[in-house]
Amino acid sequence: MANFCKINNNNEVIACVVVSDNIATTEQLGINFLKNLYNEPEANWVQTFSDGTRKHFGGIGYTYNLTEDAFIPKKPYPSWVLKKPEYIWESPVGNSPITYTQNLTQRDGSPLGDLYVWNELHQKWEIRD
Repeated sequence: MANFCKINNNNEVIACVVVSDNIATTEQLGINFLKNLYNEPEANWVQTFSDGTRKHFGGIGYTYNLTEDAFIPKKPYPSWVLKKPEYIWESPVGNSPITYTQNLTQRDGSPLGDLYVWNELHQKWEIRD
Protein backbone atom coordinates (compact mmCIF):
# COMPACT_ATOMS: atom_id res chain seq x y z
CA MET A 1 0.00 0.00 0.00
CA ALA A 2 1.16 3.53 -0.79
CA ASN A 3 0.55 6.37 1.66
CA PHE A 4 -0.11 9.95 0.59
CA CYS A 5 -0.51 13.25 2.43
CA LYS A 6 -2.56 16.17 1.19
CA ILE A 7 -0.71 19.46 1.68
CA ASN A 8 -2.47 22.84 2.02
CA ASN A 9 -1.15 26.26 0.92
CA ASN A 10 0.72 26.64 4.25
CA ASN A 11 2.54 23.33 3.61
CA GLU A 12 0.60 21.62 6.41
CA VAL A 13 -0.63 18.05 6.09
CA ILE A 14 -4.43 18.16 6.24
CA ALA A 15 -5.31 14.61 5.16
CA CYS A 16 -3.68 11.20 4.79
CA VAL A 17 -4.88 8.35 2.60
CA VAL A 18 -3.75 4.91 1.48
CA VAL A 19 -3.77 3.89 -2.17
CA SER A 20 -3.35 0.38 -3.54
CA ASP A 21 0.08 -0.42 -4.95
CA ASN A 22 -1.72 -1.62 -8.09
CA ILE A 23 -2.86 1.97 -8.68
CA ALA A 24 0.11 3.89 -7.27
CA THR A 25 2.86 2.09 -9.17
CA THR A 26 4.68 5.44 -9.12
CA GLU A 27 4.23 8.49 -6.92
CA GLN A 28 2.88 10.52 -9.83
CA LEU A 29 0.29 7.88 -10.74
CA GLY A 30 -0.88 7.85 -7.11
CA ILE A 31 -1.14 11.65 -7.11
CA ASN A 32 -3.08 11.64 -10.38
CA PHE A 33 -5.46 9.01 -9.00
CA LEU A 34 -6.17 11.08 -5.86
CA LYS A 35 -6.71 14.30 -7.81
CA ASN A 36 -9.24 12.50 -9.99
CA LEU A 37 -10.86 10.61 -7.10
CA TYR A 38 -11.53 13.78 -5.10
CA ASN A 39 -12.11 15.95 -8.19
CA GLU A 40 -9.41 18.37 -7.02
CA PRO A 41 -7.03 18.89 -9.93
CA GLU A 42 -5.10 21.60 -8.05
CA ALA A 43 -4.63 19.61 -4.83
CA ASN A 44 -1.10 18.99 -3.64
CA TRP A 45 -0.40 15.36 -2.68
CA VAL A 46 2.96 13.97 -1.56
CA GLN A 47 3.78 10.32 -0.94
CA THR A 48 5.07 9.47 2.52
CA PHE A 49 7.17 6.48 3.51
CA SER A 50 7.90 4.60 6.74
CA ASP A 51 11.54 3.89 5.81
CA GLY A 52 12.96 7.35 6.55
CA THR A 53 12.50 8.65 3.03
CA ARG A 54 11.40 12.27 3.50
CA LYS A 55 12.69 12.04 7.11
CA HIS A 56 9.40 11.14 8.83
CA PHE A 57 6.19 9.33 8.01
CA GLY A 58 3.84 12.25 7.36
CA GLY A 59 0.71 12.74 9.40
CA ILE A 60 -2.00 15.32 9.96
CA GLY A 61 -0.44 18.36 11.61
CA TYR A 62 2.98 17.76 10.08
CA THR A 63 4.57 20.28 7.72
CA TYR A 64 6.07 19.35 4.37
CA ASN A 65 9.25 21.21 3.45
CA LEU A 66 9.55 21.05 -0.33
CA THR A 67 13.11 22.42 -0.41
CA GLU A 68 14.35 19.75 2.02
CA ASP A 69 11.85 17.12 0.77
CA ALA A 70 11.00 16.35 4.39
CA PHE A 71 7.94 15.87 6.57
CA ILE A 72 8.43 17.69 9.86
CA PRO A 73 6.40 16.86 12.99
CA LYS A 74 4.40 19.57 14.69
CA LYS A 75 6.50 21.74 17.00
CA PRO A 76 5.68 20.58 20.54
CA TYR A 77 6.57 23.85 22.35
CA PRO A 78 7.36 27.39 21.16
CA SER A 79 10.89 27.29 22.60
CA TRP A 80 11.97 24.09 20.88
CA VAL A 81 14.34 24.16 17.90
CA LEU A 82 14.49 21.95 14.84
CA LYS A 83 17.58 19.76 14.72
CA LYS A 84 18.86 18.96 11.24
CA PRO A 85 19.55 16.71 9.42
CA GLU A 86 17.27 14.48 11.53
CA TYR A 87 14.39 16.99 11.49
CA ILE A 88 13.45 16.38 15.10
CA TRP A 89 12.43 18.95 17.69
CA GLU A 90 14.69 19.46 20.70
CA SER A 91 14.25 21.45 23.86
CA PRO A 92 16.59 24.43 24.24
CA VAL A 93 18.35 22.60 27.10
CA GLY A 94 18.71 19.21 25.41
CA ASN A 95 16.95 15.89 25.77
CA SER A 96 15.02 14.83 28.84
CA PRO A 97 17.00 13.07 31.57
CA ILE A 98 17.40 9.31 31.10
CA THR A 99 14.83 7.47 33.19
CA TYR A 100 15.22 3.80 32.22
CA THR A 101 11.44 3.40 31.91
CA GLN A 102 11.34 2.30 28.28
CA ASN A 103 9.34 -0.87 27.71
CA LEU A 104 8.38 -1.07 31.40
CA THR A 105 4.78 -1.58 32.46
CA GLN A 106 2.72 -0.96 35.53
CA ARG A 107 1.08 -3.80 37.45
CA ASP A 108 -2.07 -3.49 35.34
CA GLY A 109 -0.02 -3.93 32.16
CA SER A 110 -0.29 -0.32 30.98
CA PRO A 111 2.94 1.37 29.87
CA LEU A 112 4.94 3.24 32.46
CA GLY A 113 5.02 6.87 31.34
CA ASP A 114 8.09 9.02 31.11
CA LEU A 115 9.14 10.40 34.48
CA TYR A 116 9.99 13.85 33.11
CA VAL A 117 7.87 16.47 31.37
CA TRP A 118 8.87 19.74 29.74
CA ASN A 119 7.97 22.96 31.60
CA GLU A 120 7.70 25.61 28.90
CA LEU A 121 7.29 28.48 31.38
CA HIS A 122 10.55 27.70 33.22
CA GLN A 123 12.33 26.16 30.23
CA LYS A 124 13.37 22.99 32.03
CA TRP A 125 12.60 19.32 32.50
CA GLU A 126 10.66 18.46 35.64
CA ILE A 127 9.67 15.21 37.32
CA ARG A 128 6.10 14.28 36.56
CA ASP A 129 3.75 14.40 39.54
